[in-house]
Amino acid sequence: MAGSACISPSILSLAVIKLGGDEIHLSIMQFAWLAPLVFGLITLPIAEYKGKKSILTFGYSLGVFMILPIMLVPKYAGIWTDNVCIWLIILSIGLMSIANAMGIPGWFPLLQDNIPRRLSGRFLGSFRTSWQISNLIMVIAVSLYLGKEAQWHQFSIVFLIGIIYYIGRAVSFYFVEETMPVKPKDQVSSSWAMLKDFCADKTVRPMFWYLVSYAVPLTLCESFKIKMLKDFGYSDGVILGAVAMINVGGIISLRTWGRLADRYGNRFIFGLSHIAMSIVTFAWIFVGNSLFSVVLVYILHFSHSIFNGGNYLAQSRYLHAEMPAEKPSHLSIINNISFVIWGIAPFGGAAILYLAKDLNISLPGLNFSDYDLLYIITAVLFLIPHRLRRKLSIKHETPTMQVVSILVRPIAYNIPPFNRLTRE
Repeated sequence: MAGSACISPSILSLAVIKLGGDEIHLSIMQFAWLAPLVFGLITLPIAEYKGKKSILTFGYSLGVFMILPIMLVPKYAGIWTDNVCIWLIILSIGLMSIANAMGIPGWFPLLQDNIPRRLSGRFLGSFRTSWQISNLIMVIAVSLYLGKEAQWHQFSIVFLIGIIYYIGRAVSFYFVEETMPVKPKDQVSSSWAMLKDFCADKTVRPMFWYLVSYAVPLTLCESFKIKMLKDFGYSDGVILGAVAMINVGGIISLRTWGRLADRYGNRFIFGLSHIAMSIVTFAWIFVGNSLFSVVLVYILHFSHSIFNGGNYLAQSRYLHAEMPAEKPSHLSIINNISFVIWGIAPFGGAAILYLAKDLNISLPGLNFSDYDLLYIITAVLFLIPHRLRRKLSIKHETPTMQVVSILVRPIAYNIPPFNRLTRE
């Protein structure tokens, strides 16, 4: 996570924008970051006879070498054309993503090996809280270092630190326990056979369609928020400070989500998070270039993190419980598909912005633009996974409104007129 804070979509978006990149470049970069993770299907069978740690170490080590060309961008920016530098960033990201993808099939099954199911919520909450703390520290440090308008030598230092941390990530897997037995090579199915088996398994389809429907609005407009804020005149430091609020939200909420999930199940988290994500996304239409908007941007990043973090924890908890341990390929395939959707969805956002680029409607206290249209469409799309959640096998869990009532009752008990209702 420390490495990802230095070589992240946010940092690289600032670099691409500094080179004159537009929404199309940002969507292509997002695609290069996530869509190549489909290459993880190649190493699915290798994980079963070589072991999860082997492919994780190999993939992430190779990824370090693939990202090295990005160090040329700060050095030759201004010498090479801006377009060459932008495409070098995209190429480096794409190559690193392909390499990392070859290791990722070992990651989720490795978690499944080590996480007790009865404590999965608490474990994942604490686990991801530590991630967020690491990322927060680095994001704050990087934002302070880059300042108002980052120079290329500053990007060079940040990229170098990120690469050093990525080396540490690859080395760390030597110390992780792998408890599941490794199969003989002749007993392992091919990648194609695993994919066909996944497609034929009707039990995974509800979760598959749910994840796809959630992944689209989650990433449809995220790639373009930094570009919009730069157009409003926000400094690099202020933007990265807002990004840091994502980590703050995770640190504050993830352990609580984990405890609540273990007590009440995933159902109420799914039900609550979709509506909250829709409201938070819609609220971006009120962002402008005022002081109020700066505060609002920080609040929206913070709120987005809280509810998306809860939803993602519930997803992971559901997958670890429902995916058969004897078929670790199912877990890898369904997560790889989500990553690919994350990479493709921004093209839809870029298309909406392109088609509505001349949109400019003035309302009292609000100018309605192409970005506002994108936020409204995204907010509506969050209602689709809210509907599909009913098809997941969570009917036996505590309903959303019942959990909300349980959680709110101690607060409302002493606040009139709600105290009358709670006492009744």
